[in-house]
Amino acid sequence: MNGKIILKPLTLIVALLFIISIGGAYATWYYSRGVCDDVYEVLPLDVFPWSGAEILPEEDQVGKNHRSLIEIILNGTIKENNGKTTYLGLNYQQSYLNSEIESRSEGSWWATSDTLGSMDFWEKSDIDKYFNTSNENISFVIYFPDGVSDTYYLYTTDVKLNNGDSANIAIGENIYPIYQTVLKKNSQGVWEATETKMGYAKSAWYDNRITGSLLKYPSFDPSTWKEETLGTTANNAIWSYMGQNTTAYVDSADTDVYYKLKPSQSTTYTVYSSNENAKIYILDKNQKQISVSSGAQGTNKVTFQASANTVYYIKMSGSTSIPFSIS
Repeated sequence: MNGKIILKPLTLIVALLFIISIGGAYATWYYSRGVCDDVYEVLPLDVFPWSGAEILPEEDQVGKNHRSLIEIILNGTIKENNGKTTYLGLNYQQSYLNSEIESRSEGSWWATSDTLGSMDFWEKSDIDKYFNTSNENISFVIYFPDGVSDTYYLYTTDVKLNNGDSANIAIGENIYPIYQTVLKKNSQGVWEATETKMGYAKSAWYDNRITGSLLKYPSFDPSTWKEETLGTTANNAIWSYMGQNTTAYVDSADTDVYYKLKPSQSTTYTVYSSNENAKIYILDKNQKQISVSSGAQGTNKVTFQASANTVYYIKMSGSTSIPFSIS
């Protein structure tokens, strides 16, 4: 798929010797608000790939660098304006993340929780300051169902979850893709990513332990996550929404990928791909082609009139990589 990793033999040998000599290593990154400061003691993530790392989206997609976010979750720190270093990552015992996980697991007089997400209203200002422009378009949830332990689950997605306070993907429907990365503490006590898989989870309101149902923010329920490739047929079509801008990946130019829409009110949709080889078809609930108001079925730009509360399918083919937008 995308995000392939290539290791040069010499680089690998040097890396292995380095590990043997010091008994363990991990990168240390420093971030400020929106700007990446100097980096030192860095071993690029592609030197130490983990199982499934290659399925994560391409790193050159603006604001969608999942691997950068994973690295920050593990080892992130920031330098404050006063010169003080604040620690985020799991590999610092007294870090923000470790403190939050411990607090939520042990609970207090008001609540307990087994998640911490980027959409958390109460914690958002603290969370935001650790992330830069390479991953600002990613939503994440850290799931620790067993409390403070040696295994956590990080879920990341670049699907835009909200339109204001409304959910782009209706509550209870599947959000795809969501990447599950297993984070484990190794025998040296260092947290590392060990495996990434792609799947989906149910759209849900974020479980905010402080505000409860008073403030609702679109998220997903990590306990419903399942590993599966969606979009292979109309029966497992990927839920989409007005304003989506993403890329569909398939195994061959002849392979179809399916998305679906269900507008809450009558509206006009334009589905466009910058890939001129893309073939876009708009189908009704019975998977029959409908009449379009602009463009033509089977081209890279199609406009159609949609009725309220009616399901429509978008079928695409023509390339292994199809960037597209819905407006």
